[in-house]
Amino acid sequence: MTIVPLIRQVVQERFGTFFDSIENFYLKNFLILIQGLLTNSYTSISAIAADEHYSVSHTTLFRFLQSHEEFWATMKNLLFSLFRRQMVGEGTSRQRHILVIDDTQIARRGKLIPFASKHYDHCDKRFILSQVILTIGEVKNKVFQPLEMLFAKPSKEEGEPYRSKIEMAISWLKDHSIRGAIIIADSWYTKH
Repeated sequence: MTIVPLIRQVVQERFGTFFDSIENFYLKNFLILIQGLLTNSYTSISAIAADEHYSVSHTTLFRFLQSHEEFWATMKNLLFSLFRRQMVGEGTSRQRHILVIDDTQIARRGKLIPFASKHYDHCDKRFILSQVILTIGEVKNKVFQPLEMLFAKPSKEEGEPYRSKIEMAISWLKDHSIRGAIIIADSWYTKH
């Protein structure tokens, strides 16, 4: 049984004008990915593509995820504004937002993995090849809602300055006009 028609209805209610203005394959692939992610039995893109209900290849879904940067950037902004509207709508105007900012370092072996570069590991006291992910989210009604995942990477292009995790967090807060929020973070952020 496929629930794509129900998901299609919800997506079109929330993002109707956006999906009306782009090619049909965006909505089709987006709906397939949503249903695949909501189904417990699928553990990979290949498993989603193998389902006979979808008539889509693994390569098609993988390319859809890896390319179409403008589509994904617009979707991210639409989802962020939708979450913000829902979060603001649930509370009173007197409630302050509680934001959580946390970083995670994931060791990697491949040099060609996106955003993998040399980062200092404070536990091992040495530089390792890793990805550093800065997660920003909001806590509302005892539920953590991730809002953004930023990847730290020293710049390899000349003239482009390195941005620290703190600079990325401050930039994100300014870009999204966050004011008067309670921010929960590691004490490390207050020492630098």
